[in-house]
Amino acid sequence: MSEVSAPDVMVEDQKLYMRQMVRVKLRLEEARHLLYKAKRDERDLLYATLQLRLAIEETACASLVANRTSFDDGQRAFTLRKFEHVQKALKALNPDYWPNGIFEESPQGGIPTVWTDNPDALSGSEWMKMWGKLSERLHMRNPWEAHRDLSSDATFLRAVHSKLVRTLSSHIVTLVGGEHLVMARLWSTPVEVYIFTAVGPDPA
Repeated sequence: MSEVSAPDVMVEDQKLYMRQMVRVKLRLEEARHLLYKAKRDERDLLYATLQLRLAIEETACASLVANRTSFDDGQRAFTLRKFEHVQKALKALNPDYWPNGIFEESPQGGIPTVWTDNPDALSGSEWMKMWGKLSERLHMRNPWEAHRDLSSDATFLRAVHSKLVRTLSSHIVTLVGGEHLVMARLWSTPVEVYIFTAVGPDPA
């Protein structure tokens, strides 16, 4: 892969992906503020739940920015009632839609930066279950059931937040079509996004 520097369409994709990640970062920061404030109530947890669920949805659809139709189809996928149908719809649009959380290692002596998988990152199969659990918390509670344990809910939401941060702080994802790879750093201020394009073998 080599970094893309010229084509206008790729520059636009880069801007769109960056804008999407800026939104996700803001949602994660808002959720963190709500979950770690000195005093919080059920409203704080519900709002944090919503922010985290939206962060997951926007992350899942972010790789579709290279194709507006695909992005719209991805957004519609979240109207499906069953979580497995959502994942199936997104994979049909882009098999590599979910970002891969990575560690960046910079050896000395001019050796290129090495990307290694972050074992604590949220996988493409795990996000669906997490999104489902978040969604359940946004429905009306059965008045005959016991009250929710807010402390337990906060612990779960913090775990979701941590998982998303570990996934997105540094990550790579393939855009629609499979020809271009995005590398993004959410930990950076401002968010950094780079696009790489596949390079074929050197001619014999």
